[in-house]
Amino acid sequence: MRKTSPVAVVEPPDSEAAPLAGLHEGLVLKVHSGKYVVHADADKESRPHSLTCILRGNLKKQFTYSSSGSQPRRVTRAKQPLHSDTVAVGDRVLYTSDDEKTGIIEEVLPRVTRFARAAFRGREQTLVTNLDQLVIVFACVEPNPDLWRIDRWIVAAESNGLEPMIIANKRDRTDETTFQERFGEFAKIGYRVLATSAKAEIGIEELRAALRGRVSACAGAACNLR
Repeated sequence: MRKTSPVAVVEPPDSEAAPLAGLHEGLVLKVHSGKYVVHADADKESRPHSLTCILRGNLKKQFTYSSSGSQPRRVTRAKQPLHSDTVAVGDRVLYTSDDEKTGIIEEVLPRVTRFARAAFRGREQTLVTNLDQLVIVFACVEPNPDLWRIDRWIVAAESNGLEPMIIANKRDRTDETTFQERFGEFAKIGYRVLATSAKAEIGIEELRAALRGRVSACAGAACNLR
């Protein structure tokens, strides 16, 4: 009987490979049909800009390597991961580029946080990564807020290790009693609730201060503040 070497599963890319020259760091802003819009970090030689990248082929696969101590390390199997997202919005990546318009993602840097949801057939879909907080936006009126949905977003944020913040928009269209009935309980149990109105210029500076210096994502029925 032929003797086979034991194997160990390692996530791509090969961490022992020598780093590539000419790598640049950036932030993934958009993912669509196998292409990634990356916001390039400014450095001494370039200004901030966005470019469209594709993914290096070996990042799309999960490799199984031989683990025999007497033989050189080699790939024994490669397959497409079915239950994970290689790159998501919010990921910091290293890429190579010959111009300022296109590039190739060579490495995905470790994620600090990850906001995900269950998808089809047990697959978990990563929506956005490296967030500091989830901003849950609902209108005070027109339409009336669905408090059960606000509860769900709070649970989703905390289960993913994120700080939830509730924005009660269109504050100028409701009275104090109605506002407290709909959002007061969240503030009483310790959640941050900001009342805003872009038209009436209510709470705008407070909102800017809450967002400044933090990576945030908006969710809810009224994400377009107006």
